[in-house]
Amino acid sequence: LTEEESFQVLSARALAMGMQLNEPSIRTLMALPRRFSSATPPPGSALQLLTHVKNYAADKARIGEATAITPLFIQRVFSIYSGLPLFVVSDETSKTSNEIRDWFRDRLIGQTEAISAVVEAITLFKAGLNDPTRPLGTFLFVGPTGVGKTELARALATFLFGSVHRLLRFDLSEFGQYDSVNRLIGHPRDSNTPAELLDPVRANPFQVILLDEIEKAHQQVWDLLLPLLDDGRLTPPGGVAVNFRNTIIICTANVGAQFANRSLGFGGAEQQGESSARILDAVRAEFRPELLNRFQHIVVFHSLNRAQIRQIARLELERILIRDGITSRNLVVDVQDSAIDHIIETGYDARYGARALKREIQSHLVLPLAMALMERAPESGSILAVTYDGDKIR
Repeated sequence: LTEEESFQVLSARALAMGMQLNEPSIRTLMALPRRFSSATPPPGSALQLLTHVKNYAADKARIGEATAITPLFIQRVFSIYSGLPLFVVSDETSKTSNEIRDWFRDRLIGQTEAISAVVEAITLFKAGLNDPTRPLGTFLFVGPTGVGKTELARALATFLFGSVHRLLRFDLSEFGQYDSVNRLIGHPRDSNTPAELLDPVRANPFQVILLDEIEKAHQQVWDLLLPLLDDGRLTPPGGVAVNFRNTIIICTANVGAQFANRSLGFGGAEQQGESSARILDAVRAEFRPELLNRFQHIVVFHSLNRAQIRQIARLELERILIRDGITSRNLVVDVQDSAIDHIIETGYDARYGARALKREIQSHLVLPLAMALMERAPESGSILAVTYDGDKIR
């Protein structure tokens, strides 16, 4: 329908549902699906949103929190049902780019270039200046393993779509055969075959798609990426095109990782720049230009220095120390720097990045802590000190 026809339908439907909506509210009902669910012609998505608003308002009234249905109320309901944060949905809420950057810096250590690229995509999306004919962002993350590529994808899904469960991840080392593409988009001769990529996005269009290690995928999968990255659409065999324009697509590659600076010292900008140039040369030699040209950002992830490794260790410990085994006992755990430094010195392997560090923390710190809890049964309110005494962690 036209804009005015849609307006008349929504006005009549709202009255039939017993809702007195003013013109700005109805315009908001129309504007949100037009921007965020453009694949569905109006007024279908707007009518669905109207039903959500009616039900949510009724739920509020039942618990004694009756509220007027304003444009902001409608935006809040859309935020709840879509998973998008309110600051993206509503022009009445805002965040500075520094606030967004700091949020990611608290979760990803050392990768300032990658964080800047992600903040750029979020800023364009929030302002409504992103290209509506393409995905919200398309990234190729390259560099050594275990330095934060997957962690940034998880953080992005959490920040932009409200949950880490909005991350749809594929290990492309499992898609090295010619017919692997059928797993992603469905089998051309069997319509009952699940499409592991298309089906979840068709059901929920607001997601981060993570395609790990694309260098290991068959070239048929590379060909599949061309329309996906360019037009934000994929069409299954004999089916209807699926819209990816509300997704962020992240591909990762370990190509050129051998050129990364693996020193635990403090590598300077010049050393990092030389490493990045060699990694990018390797990427250009590995992938066809028509594929690389479709990424909005090609981001090099750098190896981590000692200070960054210690920060990551502290972050990992924070996650461990809020587990039930500590909080249910009302314990305080003081992990001294000597214990962390010992783990970094003896167990950390730069070739495997932060994943290796997590394994060492589990083995040399969490396990002794678990033994102490099991054998000593400390009283509620106790303080446990974890230290290295020159011989072992105690």
